Amino acid sequence: MIYRIAYLSLIHEIPPMLYVNSDETGLQLMPAGNERTYAVRGVQEISIQNQGDKRQVTVMLSSSAGAQSHWSTIAIASLKDFVTLVLFPWLVQTCKAHGLCPKTQKMILVKSIAIQCI
Repeated sequence: MIYRIAYLSLIHEIPPMLYVNSDETGLQLMPAGNERTYAVRGVQEISIQNQGDKRQVTVMLSSSAGAQSHWSTIAIASLKDFVTLVLFPWLVQTCKAHGLCPKTQKMILVKSIAIQCI
């Protein structure tokens, strides 16, 4: 995979600040299973409820090969919304900040998800 990325970046002359690597992950809100329980100190018996309840939210983490840091708190419903509402405007803004044409080639890597090029 690293050779493909290097080849594409060389052929298309993609600047490092326009490489973006994204990954979705589950963020656990409450401990699940046998990790932890909450009870009053000194209680002899603790009942464990909702063992199958794994309250999670999905978080999209992205990083660029440049040294920039960007994050957003926009609640999005799909990967398409993430790309059109957060990622693509940030890439255009980054192009302008570095004096590049907004149509400069960009590379977006999204792990484990098929994505259509925009």
